[in-house]
Amino acid sequence: MKTIKRLSVVFALIVAATISSCGGSNDDAAPAASIPANGTYINATADGAAFTTVIMGQSAGVALRSGTGANSVIQVSGSSVNLATFASTSIAINLVGINAPGTYNVGYSSGSVLAYVTSAQGTSAIAYSTGLCSTGATGTVTISTLTTAKIEGTFSFSGKNDGCTVTKSVTAGQFRGVFN
Repeated sequence: MKTIKRLSVVFALIVAATISSCGGSNDDAAPAASIPANGTYINATADGAAFTTVIMGQSAGVALRSGTGANSVIQVSGSSVNLATFASTSIAINLVGINAPGTYNVGYSSGSVLAYVTSAQGTSAIAYSTGLCSTGATGTVTISTLTTAKIEGTFSFSGKNDGCTVTKSVTAGQFRGVFN
């Protein structure tokens, strides 16, 4: 299980960093309360600032599902890029072994990971995750719908950087992942 957990952390951070390096401008981004009728999206508030993967009515999110039972992995992630500053942000929701609606605690020992990744032009990405630090990095995911076609729910978390010294608070998270 430790191997799956570590792979989950690595996978979530790689996907979030990759997605944060591309995407659309958030200059015209919809407010965080905007939820598309269909498609994958993530909306949240990160340290008081609105985050959305909905850009000009279109989603910059992706959802993947693989495996079954305790080995199932669900990944929902999305990003937003400000073309004026070339700053990008991403949120990744990586759930391992979750196969039914319910409320789940996500932290260092859970196997599942919530991450917020930010980067600016000419700088390395900084990830704030629930999977890297044994204390102070925790979260909750509430899944309201989970079918073979989609997952929907809410989330919040306090993620820490890889040095476990800085915390990012992500609240009021809403998401939908439509599996392709």
